[in-house]
Order: sequence, then structure tokens, then C-alpha cells
Amino acid sequence: MNGRDLDSSKPLLKKDPVARGNRCISHTSRILAIIPLVGFLTFILISTSRTTLAPTAAKRIENTITIHGTRVVDHYAWMKNASDPDLAKYISEENKFTEKHLGETSRLRKSIANELKSFKLTRSSPGQCPQWWEGSYPPEVFWRTDSHVYWLTNSTYFRRNIDPETLCGCLITPTSQSVAVPVLSIPDGFGVFEANPSNPNLIAYTIDPTGNERFDLYIKNLATDVPLFGPFEDAYYSVRWMRHDDGDWVYFNTVDINLGVPNRVFRVCVTGLCATGKQLGLKELVYIEDDPRFIVEVESTAFNDHIIIKPSTQTTSEARLIRNKFKIPTPLFERTEGYQYFVDIHPSSDSLYILTNLGQVASSPPYNRHIVCFPLPATFDGVFSHFALSKYLTADHIILPHAEDLYIEKMELHENQLVAWAWRNGLRGAVIIDLTTGSLKEVQLGGQDKNAPYAVFPGTTDDIDARYIRNPKSACLLFTNSSFAVPPSTYVLDMNTTQAFPLASSLKISDPDGDYITERLRTTDGGVPISVAYIRYHTDDPHQIKSRPAFVVAYGAYGGFQDPAFNPTLLPLLRRGFLVATCHPRGDGDLGARWYENGKGSLKQNTFEDVRRCLEDLVERGYTKAGRIVFKGRSAGGLVAGTVAERYAGLVRAVVAQVPFVDPVADMIDVSVPWTAYEWDEWGDPVNNRTIFEAMLDYSPYHNIERFLDASGSVPDVYVTAGIEDSRVPYWEPAKYVARLRNWISERSGGGGRMGRVFLRVLEGGHFGGGDVDEETAEIFAFILVSLGMERA
Repeated sequence: MNGRDLDSSKPLLKKDPVARGNRCISHTSRILAIIPLVGFLTFILISTSRTTLAPTAAKRIENTITIHGTRVVDHYAWMKNASDPDLAKYISEENKFTEKHLGETSRLRKSIANELKSFKLTRSSPGQCPQWWEGSYPPEVFWRTDSHVYWLTNSTYFRRNIDPETLCGCLITPTSQSVAVPVLSIPDGFGVFEANPSNPNLIAYTIDPTGNERFDLYIKNLATDVPLFGPFEDAYYSVRWMRHDDGDWVYFNTVDINLGVPNRVFRVCVTGLCATGKQLGLKELVYIEDDPRFIVEVESTAFNDHIIIKPSTQTTSEARLIRNKFKIPTPLFERTEGYQYFVDIHPSSDSLYILTNLGQVASSPPYNRHIVCFPLPATFDGVFSHFALSKYLTADHIILPHAEDLYIEKMELHENQLVAWAWRNGLRGAVIIDLTTGSLKEVQLGGQDKNAPYAVFPGTTDDIDARYIRNPKSACLLFTNSSFAVPPSTYVLDMNTTQAFPLASSLKISDPDGDYITERLRTTDGGVPISVAYIRYHTDDPHQIKSRPAFVVAYGAYGGFQDPAFNPTLLPLLRRGFLVATCHPRGDGDLGARWYENGKGSLKQNTFEDVRRCLEDLVERGYTKAGRIVFKGRSAGGLVAGTVAERYAGLVRAVVAQVPFVDPVADMIDVSVPWTAYEWDEWGDPVNNRTIFEAMLDYSPYHNIERFLDASGSVPDVYVTAGIEDSRVPYWEPAKYVARLRNWISERSGGGGRMGRVFLRVLEGGHFGGGDVDEETAEIFAFILVSLGMERA
């Protein structure tokens, strides 16, 4: 359910090694107590040779809880009991039904899958710069350090020795006689890759063998090409190297096997004096968080000379600093409810740079953040207790002030500059701060057409939360830009002159019948941003909008950013004449912190209203027609998908809900389920807050099936997915939703109105899939095309 796990800029299904965790628990072990693994998957993912005309109705067992005097009845709560033998039977019947009916689209699915597999991104590099990569085209993912360039090609990490940086225009120049060296081949379930900045022959990496986001950590010496240590089990997404006086250590966070959340940090001695003792290769507990609302991550400062342990909720954060000589994590500031701060340290001046939403008046915090700078106190010796940050929030310490129309998302510290990645008017850009003069330069890194959507990211990543590695001593800023219709190109910005140089460009996607158009709209009331893309055929009147089928996506949670980045999985729809659109409702962060705050907790209804406005606006402008829209929501966006299916059936023809979060009431009252306490910052605590409970019960798609469908009398076609190993949205949540939806349809059959077809596909992987991504995407697109009558099965 956590945001930043999938957005419109990414494939429909994708293993994301930097996605943030949520609901980290596996229920497969309890299911497998009934059926052995191989037999279970054979039983669940049954072939088309055994099919039924309709799925068997799930059994109904009344389960009642009373909250704030209100009885909440759930007839399918039994599905949480993985030991119930009827659960496997129910899932099997649903999968057989889906396989029978969508199996009829096999020819169409094969055609779409071939389209997806055949796509190749063609890239080029400026001719005046030497080639540092292997092969014909520069890679998509690469980064440079002081002495090496790393890149990823065909599931293998490579590196090469490079000369010291001279000019930004040719950022990477290989040393004479140097060659590309394969570093690591990526296995299935690959997570983190982290090279030691001090000794590049030492690498740490993680592998998730099941898809439940509990990784095995390995440490390898490339000089001997053998693993040194590992696996260290239950690792999560944070892995960092640190060189202490006594040697090289790896720090990493782990998932508590009982609580299911990352709440502790360990370290392992790899080389040096520490390796001569009993510490070698043994994990040592560094920090454990006792508050169940907090998770713990490990970060490093830009110059890799400090480790930062960051306990955080979604609204509150803390930083505990580990320095070279002092391995005790020391809190910098007092943990203050409702305030966040993100820390970096400049080694030459020992200056602290703090990105925070903490204001001078504690009772009235500014929503958007500002950046503060001041020297690390001389008394901070590794045992000094926290000090008050608020006394430094003065004009002589604030280097980038708070502004209502500028949301500072992230900061990136360099030797002579600090880069603030920030959003203005729904688009990401950068503010460059000269650390010597204090001057500010706001740079638009996207296209020059402010009416066209674009997506800018640091480095070559397509995720702002990714671990991106760069040379902090450099004045050259690496960034990547793309849009729905333009593949990613990588540039280098000289921060002294703000001149940008192309480093690796992609050829624009073309179509012989027309041109790809991207536009950035606001709903006619001036409120909700919409990013759109479509083909304008050569035969179209360029002055008129042509109505076409629409594929609309929304998320609306966690203050996330649904970047309109290039996504090759959307090409089969664009080439078939679809309008592809991303709605950016309240609950997302595109227009700043207030936009986010007004779409969470008791104000969650605003998210659904904004999505309705997006759908209606696209119809009113003539981009599409009611009944020709397909809506997709994933994870927390599945809450929106369920709402659209129930409330806006007159607008949409079909709904795709991937691993949907559709029962917030049951999730948020069950503190035995991991992540519940952490999630209260987003959704609220319905047990201890009556207002939250009443709002949640009013919008919950699972609890409002009868209420809203009785009013509309119609159901669109609905395609729902679940993952057996999903550690974020447990499989039972989408399974319960489909069972209840089917029950309503069966009770109202013959009563008029459109009764769409409903499919549940239960996959053996986790939250990000686990099978063939192209095949799974092709099935979804085949469902969409058949639902709209655009293709026959």
C-alpha cells in the first residue's frame, strides 16, 4: 500500500529494488501448511484443461466487530485464516474462471507480448566524447565515482577505470588501456547493489528469493570473485559501507521477524583491524526502534564519511549520527511529533545542512520545507545528546526559505553547491545554491514547453527515492529527462554556468501514421493536474480534439509523485489510438504538502472527487467519451480503483485494480498486522478516532459495494490481481473484495443495468509480480481491448 511502489512512469508490473516497504508479512507458510509448495502452485495456477463456466461462490461466515457503537459486518474475514482449506479452493476456482475466459484472448495476448518484448531503446552519445561502454549504445543506468564508471547492461553490472573529471561536457573519460569489467550478474529477486567507496573491490548486494521483500545480504570481494560473508537474512532496502578507524563495515537494516517491519540496524566487519578479532563476518546490533509506529533506514552522507540512522514515521523523523571514531548512533535533534528533517554534512567545514518542515512557531508549522545550514557543534563528540534545532531557524541560517509554491523534495550536497530538487506548479526542477556566495539559481531541467509534461530525475534513475551515487566533489550535475512520448535522455549540467550537455540521448519514438503529443492540463475549474499523451494522426484536424478510448491512472496517497515519465509498456495502447492520462489528485504531492494533506485521513474523499473531476473533464473537453474509459489503480491507488468501479460506472467501461488496498477499516484496526501503526499517519486510527472511523467506513470500497452499486445499478468490467507472497497488500484483501462484488452481482442478476465481467488473477509472486512482466501486462491489455470492443478474443 505504501506510495512510490508504482506510478504512471513505470511498467504495470516491475521489480523495484528501491521501493519502500509496507505490510511486510508472508502468509504463504500458513497456506502451505495445508498444501506443499509445488502442489499448491499447481493447484492455484491451474491449467485451462480444467475450467468452470462460473467461479464457485465463496462461503459466507458472519464476522462482526463493534467500533464507536457501530456494528461492522464482514462475511469474508475468514479468508485471513490461511489454514482454512476452503481458501485454496476459492482461489483455485477464481483462477480457473479467469484462465478460461481470458485464455480465449491467447492470440491477442501473444501479439501484445511480442510488441512489448520487441521494443528496443536506441541511444546515442555525443561524437566528441570517448566511448566508455561496451556495445553499440550507451546504457540507460550508469553512474561515476572518483575513479570508476558503473553501468548496467543485460542484467550485469560492469565498471571501468576513468580519468579524473575535467569538463562537464565529457563527464566520463576512460583511462588508457582500461577495459570493461563485469562486476555482478543480477539473479532473480535482485535488490541492492552497493560498492565500497574506499575499496571498490568490496561490494554488498541483496537477493529476495520469494518476493516477500525480505532479502538475503551478501558481501563479495571482486579481487577473489568469491562471496566473503552471507547470507544475512531478513535484510531490507538500506545497505551502506562505512570506513571506521578499525576497518570497513557494512551497515544494513533488517525486518523484525515478529513485527514484520524494518526496525533495527546491524553492521558487519569486513576488513581491517576489526577483522583480526572475533567480529569478522559477525553481525552486530547497532540500533533497535521500540516505537511500533517507526521504521528505521540507513543512509550515508554525500561524502561517505558519516552513517545516518533514520527512524521515521510518515510525518516524523529523527537522525542518529555515526562518525568515524564513534560508532554509537547519537541523536542530533529531539524527536518532535509532526516534524521531519533530513541531514547531510560537509566535511571541510563540518557544517550541517538540514531539510526540514520545522518552523519557528511550533504550533503553526509551515507545510513546505526549507533548508538550514549551521556548524556542527564542537561539543558533538559522539556521546553528545540532542540539541534544539528550532534556535537555528533564523534568517542567517536559512539558505533556501520556505515558499508556498515551492515544495523541496530532496537535497544533494556537492563540494561548492547544494542542489534542492523541488516542485513548482506540478513539475520537478532544481534550485542550485552556491555555498560560497549563497546565491540561488532555479533551473528548469525539463522541456521548454511549460504546457507539456515531463519527468526529471537525479542521475540515471527513474525513482527519486533511489540510491543514486555521484561524485560530490564535482560541479557537474547528472540528470535524466523524459516524457510519456520521449524516451529518457541523460544530461550533465555545469552548475557554475547552468549550461547543460547531452551525455546519452534516446531517439524519439515515431509512428508512420502520426505524431505523439503530450499535454499538461488542469481541470476546467483550475484545480487538478492531468498529464496526457496520444497520437495525433496526420489525417486529424490539428485544431480539434479527437475523441478516443482513454486509459487513465491515478494513485493519490503518501504525498507521492506520479511522474509522466517514458513507459514503453504503454506503447501498445498509444499505437492503438488510446489517450493515456495520469490524474494527480489531492493525496499526491505534485502541488506541495498542502495538496497532499488535503487528501489523507478524514479528507480522503477529496482524492476520489478529484479523480471524478479528471474523468469528467476529459469527457467534457472531447478527449474521450463516457463508457470508453479504462481506469487503473495499483496498491493504495487500488482504493481509487475500487471507488471508480462502484461510484463512476457511468463513466468507465472497465477497471484494473492491481494488488488493491480496498479494506482500510479491517487493516487499520488490526494492530497484530505489521505496519498498521506506521500507516495511521496516512489513513488515521479508526479505533481511537471516531471522525477517522466514520470517514473511513464512508469511503471504504469493500464496505460500500452494496451502497454505491445499488445506487448505480451497473458494474463495469473489473480485473483484479493479488500476490500470494505480497508483503504489502495481503492476498486476502483483493480476494475478499471480489467475493463480495460477485455476491452483489449474483443477487441482482436480471435486475437491469450492466453487469460487467469480474476476474481475479492470483499470482505466485509478491507486490511487484514475479512472473513474466510482458505476459502479465499483455493479459491486462487484452482484457482492456476486449472490454472496449476494440479487439476480438
